[in-house]
Amino acid sequence: MARGDLSIGRANSTAADANGLPELWLFPHESRVADTVRLWQVRGLCGRQRLGASDEFDGVVDAQVPHPTLTVAQARAEGEFVERLKDDGTQQGLIAIAPHGGAIEPYTDQQAERVATRLATQAVSSWRCKGWAPDGDPFGRWHITSGDICEGSFPHLGSVISRGFTHAVAFHGFDEPAILSAAARHSP
Repeated sequence: MARGDLSIGRANSTAADANGLPELWLFPHESRVADTVRLWQVRGLCGRQRLGASDEFDGVVDAQVPHPTLTVAQARAEGEFVERLKDDGTQQGLIAIAPHGGAIEPYTDQQAERVATRLATQAVSSWRCKGWAPDGDPFGRWHITSGDICEGSFPHLGSVISRGFTHAVAFHGFDEPAILSAAARHSP
């Protein structure tokens, strides 16, 4: 990964090593030396301690978060994270998104898919991420705050984000037995 590909203050992920250590969200800080990244904080926990290390060590950082080749079934079986896009390549009307699908925030990806399916005659796009974890904590492994999502780390999102959709709906889950609806108007 080139040094310029790592965004300060934006989420990036570390690649799993040969021992299968889990991928982590990496929030790099300004203190970088050459092409070295120091693991400071990962989701509020000391990154090195989360990996069972107290001393600094070399690691590989991959700016692309989702696994690029796995099917959904393979990702589920392997506790991985994948990204999916349904898009005609041109429409700018509506995109339904679910950045925390799979087992992270269950059913949110299915809700985005349903919107796209029900409105298929009106050319709706949908972008979904789906994540699972072998340790049973997909939220802890894969959840990222929506404001920290960087299209540079999600190739499918990056392929449509600049199109400027007129409308977007995002599906999120939470631990309350309710449905929340919110709207915002973006003025160019």
